Amino acid sequence: MLFLMDEETFRTVIAAGVLLACLAFVVHAAVVLAMYRLARRSQRRVETLADKLEPLVAQVGPLVKTAGPILKNTWQILEETRPRIAEICTETLATVKTARQHVEQVGELVRETSERARMRVEQIDRAVEGTVGQVEQVGGTVKKAVMRPVREANGLMAAISAAVSTYVHGRKYSVEHATQDEEMFI
Repeated sequence: MLFLMDEETFRTVIAAGVLLACLAFVVHAAVVLAMYRLARRSQRRVETLADKLEPLVAQVGPLVKTAGPILKNTWQILEETRPRIAEICTETLATVKTARQHVEQVGELVRETSERARMRVEQIDRAVEGTVGQVEQVGGTVKKAVMRPVREANGLMAAISAAVSTYVHGRKYSVEHATQDEEMFI
């Protein structure tokens, strides 16, 4: 079944679809950007913590080595956690890089989708304009086809009217009057 809609409705439907697609991409980009900011903030906090711990560890280190077994265990725990903190920083940095890549991909996807939607709307617009032109052409052809018999019938009726008038009134027309009647039929 063929579904036809007027041009204004069609354009409204296409515009609404494009608007919804753009809105979805914007929301997706906002979510990815929020994830990126959160990862970046976490990275800064971990780096700040590491920066604060390093001088403390450097100062406490010599004391712990000379202190008793409890302090030695504490020093050992701090030494063991230092690589883990560095690993967390590295993982956070990798997460931030990944988030940045996702944001760039989403931006590219939004740009490509917008370009495709614009091209599709232009294509649809050209098709609609072509169809409107063809409908106008068909309308003109139909008008000519209908008006021709009407003009011929009017001419025939004028001829019959002139013949009846001549017959009823019994007048003879002059050449000038006949020329006017002929022009009426042309």
